[in-house]
Parts: sequence; structure tokens; C-alpha cells
Amino acid sequence: MSFLIINQQKKFKIPKSYILKKLPQIIKILSQKKIITSKQKKLELNIVFTSAKQIKDLNKNFRNKNKPTDILSFNSLDPSLLGELILCPEIIIKQAITNKWPHKYEYLYMLIHGLLHLLGYDHETELDSKKMFNLQDQIFNQLSDGPKVG
Repeated sequence: MSFLIINQQKKFKIPKSYILKKLPQIIKILSQKKIITSKQKKLELNIVFTSAKQIKDLNKNFRNKNKPTDILSFNSLDPSLLGELILCPEIIIKQAITNKWPHKYEYLYMLIHGLLHLLGYDHETELDSKKMFNLQDQIFNQLSDGPKVG
């Protein structure tokens, strides 16, 4: 899978090298678990970092929630693109502080979360939520060289 990182905000430093190191590892685990197909592995993934205001607008327009969020996932109609993950560093950094761990771990956790959404996972019902978050925690624990979750 190829990755395109677009930074539309300038306020927060993005751990780009960490993200580019971890993304192939996430894809490998998803492949081993047969969650991602060999066809999907050949697609591109766009990752966009944006401001709290921009993600709030997107969240309002697409999810009818008038507040900023950490990540949004958008599937693509383009057959060469798996989708797009929109992340808000401001929110992610606040969550990292709340979770008492380095920002890079919050980015990792959110990237796993977003990818699972693009691959059809959801957390709207209690059963779906439990399944998705258990899988998200499992993958994070496999990849994190620090804290464990779950």
C-alpha cells in the first residue's frame, strides 16, 4: 500500500517518520488477520492532517455532529484509493495528554481506528463497538513499544 500524507495545518508537529514506519506494520497485521485483501493492499491511502475548525466543519457536514473530532474516515469511489483519513493533531495531542502517553501512540491508535473504519468496521452498536475496539487494542498492543491498552 502506498501512503500520501498531506499536512494542511502548521500549528502542530506531525510524527511523519513514525507514522510511515508504523503504517506498513498495521497493514501487515491486517493482512495476517485476513481483514485486508491482497487487492486492497495495492491501493493508496491518503492521510490528511487538519485544524480543529476544519475537522469540526467536516464532522458537522458528514456526521451531523457540531464538534471537532480526532479522526474521520472517508471511503473512496476512486478504484486506486482505499480512502482518506482526516486527523486533527490538536485533538489527538489533547487525548494523548489525557491518556498520559506520548503523542505518537495516540496517532498510532487513531490510524488503526481509521483503517478499521475504511475496512468496514463500525462502533455504532454495542456488539460492533466491542469487536472493533478489541481488534484495535490488539493491533495497537502488537505494535506499541510502550503502553498496552485493553
